[in-house]
Amino acid sequence: MEDWINKVLSQDIEQNPEKPIPTKFNSAIMKPAQTLSIDMNTMSSLGIPIEQCRRLQKSLFVHTVGFYDLVTEITKGCKDKSRV
Repeated sequence: MEDWINKVLSQDIEQNPEKPIPTKFNSAIMKPAQTLSIDMNTMSSLGIPIEQCRRLQKSLFVHTVGFYDLVTEITKGCKDKSRV
């Protein structure tokens, strides 16, 4: 799950260079999930049990993919999808 989170966030950063990047983001040092404190190491160091960390990451995946699928479905007939 964490690899997926990092991949999606990295792609977003690359595809949208005009978006503000968190000031503590340094791709040479930190992965995107670390910048948001949703990586396993950070969450577990804060006292969140590993199973709950996994649960949170799975939830993020399910809701993100579901939201994307819904947006894709309801915008099929849009003339200018670039604005959605």
